[in-house]
Amino acid sequence: MTVEVATPQGIRQGSSVYEVRVVKNGSKVLPDERSGGSRLFGEAVAIDVPGRETIFVLLKPSAEARGALAQVVTQALRPNIPQNGIDQVIVAVRSIADASDPLITDLPRQDWPLMVIFRDPHDPLTVEEIKSEVAGVRGITVQVTADPVTQKLDKRLPWLRDNSDSRLDRSGTTLQPTFAQTLSHDDFKSGAD
Repeated sequence: MTVEVATPQGIRQGSSVYEVRVVKNGSKVLPDERSGGSRLFGEAVAIDVPGRETIFVLLKPSAEARGALAQVVTQALRPNIPQNGIDQVIVAVRSIADASDPLITDLPRQDWPLMVIFRDPHDPLTVEEIKSEVAGVRGITVQVTADPVTQKLDKRLPWLRDNSDSRLDRSGTTLQPTFAQTLSHDDFKSGAD
């Protein structure tokens, strides 16, 4: 995934390589059990903007998105394959993996992930949501690559190394959570193995 941001100094880009894995359960034990699903492995895109905070495009969908990032990326790359059940998702993901033509497309704006900045990248409590228009995001492109999954975000956000499945703000449960309490480490980095 590549994100382009317009700045007074020109276009800035950031990119990250993700992997989508699909699993189908052989047999369901419970009647309401899902028959499978997809999971995204990778990390947030970081875009350095001169004179401003770094913009992070998360693995978490925005409120407007039509589904999880793995789902909307798969749909964008293979819009002609319906994905109403796990069998169709498997067909779509296999079609992407087996494609001989280079697959590249723009991610529809409504499916752009959540974007954030940090007033202090060493303090997860300083996270703030930033709207794509305010950030200057011009577009998000997804494409298929054989490159390895990106694993360098720990250097920018050192607190990611601790408690990989915890919320950014662990100060307690509340009926009116802070923005940091709505985010977890998995929104920045998922499935590192």
